[in-house]
Amino acid sequence: MSIKVRTMSIMSRFLGDRRGNIAVIFGLSFVPLMFIAGTGIDYGRASAMRTRLQNAVDGTALSLCQTSTATTSAALEDQATKLIASYMPAATLTTPLAIGANPRTILVKATATYTTAFASLLRINTINVSASSQCATPMAQTFEIAIALDTTGSMNKAGGSGTKMAAAQDATKKFVDYVYTKPAFSPQTRISIVPFAAAVAVDPNTYGAATSWIDGSSAPKSAYHWTNVDFSAANATVKAAIKNRLDIFAQLKKLDSTWGWAGCLETLPYPLNVQDAAPTAGNPDSYFVPMFAPDEPAGNTTGLARIYGDYNYNIPSTTDRYASLNPSVQNYSNSYLEDHTAQSDCSAKTMTASEAEMRACKYYKPTQYSSPTSTWLSIPNGPNFLCTSKPLQTLTNDTVKLKALVDGLAPLGSTNIFEGFMWAWRTISPLSVFAQGTAYSDTTVRKVIVLMTDGFNSWNTNADLGISNINNSLFSAMGYITNGNGTKVSGSSALAGRLVTGTATPTSDAQARAALDALTREACTNAKARNIAVFTIGFSVPNDPIDQAGIDLLRDCATVPAQAYVANSSTALIAAFDDIAKSIGKLRIVR
Repeated sequence: MSIKVRTMSIMSRFLGDRRGNIAVIFGLSFVPLMFIAGTGIDYGRASAMRTRLQNAVDGTALSLCQTSTATTSAALEDQATKLIASYMPAATLTTPLAIGANPRTILVKATATYTTAFASLLRINTINVSASSQCATPMAQTFEIAIALDTTGSMNKAGGSGTKMAAAQDATKKFVDYVYTKPAFSPQTRISIVPFAAAVAVDPNTYGAATSWIDGSSAPKSAYHWTNVDFSAANATVKAAIKNRLDIFAQLKKLDSTWGWAGCLETLPYPLNVQDAAPTAGNPDSYFVPMFAPDEPAGNTTGLARIYGDYNYNIPSTTDRYASLNPSVQNYSNSYLEDHTAQSDCSAKTMTASEAEMRACKYYKPTQYSSPTSTWLSIPNGPNFLCTSKPLQTLTNDTVKLKALVDGLAPLGSTNIFEGFMWAWRTISPLSVFAQGTAYSDTTVRKVIVLMTDGFNSWNTNADLGISNINNSLFSAMGYITNGNGTKVSGSSALAGRLVTGTATPTSDAQARAALDALTREACTNAKARNIAVFTIGFSVPNDPIDQAGIDLLRDCATVPAQAYVANSSTALIAAFDDIAKSIGKLRIVR
């Protein structure tokens, strides 16, 4: 028994001994483990190839959907083949492409083959990968796009290979072409173009005395209508011939054809001027007053008056135009008529500067005048002083009209961004004077304003011009800082102000600019509240840059900072317009 037990004990220990098993097992499993690890590497590389293939297919699909809907299937396949090869030479396009309609969709499929390094030991020599992507050209959407273009004198400066004006014209026409050739924009999309400088003009052949929203009737409504013309001393003949500002233009046009009304309009009182509502009978000041630059007093010709382009610049400096003028020295930039005539009520030569400026009789059958010529400011004198912009084009899809206007733009005048923006808004508004825009509640139409300027708001005051007169500024769409009748642009009990509430009467260019900036910011805020997308472009070239305050204004005006562009060259300006066009009609991957 003892021997048997001992034998069984030895056998048990032998059979239960585990020493050396790990080495044996590891040795037996090493080769399969290496195959598994190598195969994992192969499949990881194949997965990375598939990711690259997917990116190539996505890029190809997006490019195809940007082509014209008239592109044939064969042409699409040829383009897709070339695109796939450029993205990933190892890929093979699957043909034919799957092309759908209404809206157009393009399904792109491609394959690629990965050659294994380790899995080939298991007789897995290649791994095939595939990817697909479908793009969709969005249903053509309708837009109403207003383009406000700076046409001030500084646009005549170099902006690269040519002038800044030439670059803006090129960029705008390319923008128009993009909108009317890309499938994201419906044929019903309309564009308006608003050239601006110191003021904005409408077509005087289309709009005038019979226009319901213009203050041009025989009984003017707005308190601003006669701020610089006084009929109190005029006789019945003058009063019968001149009933409104347009009648004055008609009288002056007999002297020179360029002195007919050029279509510019003055700014409304605040807050009407930062809103898009149409005039109402209940508010006489809500009607737009034709912009009329009054004949300014000739003053005392001791030398100072003549250098600012007065009518009397040829009169010897020893000759006074009046026996007595108070103030005695008046320096003006736009004196174009003799202040007294042979008319019985217009012969007096003793008067104050205000009386000389405001007398109505001098506009009735005037005979002595200064032929239209450029003043010391390089601006033509006359009743259209600083009305230098071409008339705006209201909403249209007529590309011939749009491009013709752009081609005819000419740079001249100072910068009033506020007026440019507001008239751009009015062209797409359903509420304002043109009433051409679709209702704000219509979600099928998107409204867009694109504002381009190469400068910042400017409003020339006497302090910075270095002259002295009763008006304290040049005349513009804002009128005078101080009118001939003594009322001020900031408002009084007799006249509603045109500036943001709390803004004091400007006494320097800096204060005047700040006043316009405040109006511009409020106008932009109000437009954006109407769900209007606002894009701005500051054309700031190295030899004529926009200062930081101007850049900040454009950034604040845009819907978001990313929609405020700064172009430092003609090429950059064209690129900015192009990017905006693409942003408006952006394509998308749908699967």
